[in-house]
Amino acid sequence: MPKTAFLIVDMQKNCKEETPCKASFEKAVEYINEISQYFRRKKYPVVIIQDVEAGGPETAGFKCVDELIISDSDFFVQKSFSNAFWETNLDAILKREGVDCVVISGFAAEYCVLFTYNGAAERGYNAFLLQNGIAGFNDDEIRRVQLLRPVISYNALEYFLKETQDTLYHESIKQMWENYLKSIGENTSNTDKEYTAWYFCDNEQDADELSELVVNGIKRATASLYLSYGNGEEPPKKGDLSIITDWNGEAQCIIETTNIDIVPYKDVTKEFAATEGEGDKSLEYWKRAHWSYFSREMKEIGKEPTEDMLVVCEKFEVVFK
Repeated sequence: MPKTAFLIVDMQKNCKEETPCKASFEKAVEYINEISQYFRRKKYPVVIIQDVEAGGPETAGFKCVDELIISDSDFFVQKSFSNAFWETNLDAILKREGVDCVVISGFAAEYCVLFTYNGAAERGYNAFLLQNGIAGFNDDEIRRVQLLRPVISYNALEYFLKETQDTLYHESIKQMWENYLKSIGENTSNTDKEYTAWYFCDNEQDADELSELVVNGIKRATASLYLSYGNGEEPPKKGDLSIITDWNGEAQCIIETTNIDIVPYKDVTKEFAATEGEGDKSLEYWKRAHWSYFSREMKEIGKEPTEDMLVVCEKFEVVFK
């Protein structure tokens, strides 16, 4: 299944120190963070590319700038040449992930961004530069590079990725929804019901194991970070219908939300932890597992986890499988 990957080139501390165009560098980071978070939510690859000429992994200058949001789910590539594809594993990563299109951002427009764009095009990828997501040594040169190469804006990218994801919905999702409607005497043309399709967690093992627990009636609740909602995505509410999939997007069952409580992390109860049905069902296990997961989510939005962070505690029941 073809995908789009987001490449972030050389947003490193040494690079920021060297450029006289620090305002455009900081502006580019803001756009890059917005797009990278969107890609992560949609399970599209984000690749952090770092130049070893910035001093090597052991130096402070090699590190990404503090403002840049990175995630444990990102891919990391180190390069020695301006073209990030040259003598690196970038091409192998993209091919393994089924990528056929790349959106390129980062530093510097006149050199590594431009050469990486050319490297992508030479290897048959559809390649675009992220509008306002490019930094460099000269603002006029940054504009020139964007005038001479295909550029895509945040809004356009968000729209096209959403359209692509909708058309690539696993056929089993559509089939399960139609079968569910038929079981209650409705069909797609006369129902007012709607659904969302999603999987649990941020990795294949947990997504598949938890969906199986739901199907088997063991897991009857889930928890999400309140701060993770935004950009048009609202927290769940009572009566919502969801198709639970495995990591690969294959439908497993349909659930209906029966209750929502939004409470601080420290106030989650033993009863709720048991209803979630994970591990040994204890509150201690729940806190260990969710602290780790919520920490990764908080990191993606540039925040630290706390005992007071709000958690959306959702209970549900399986209505079709």
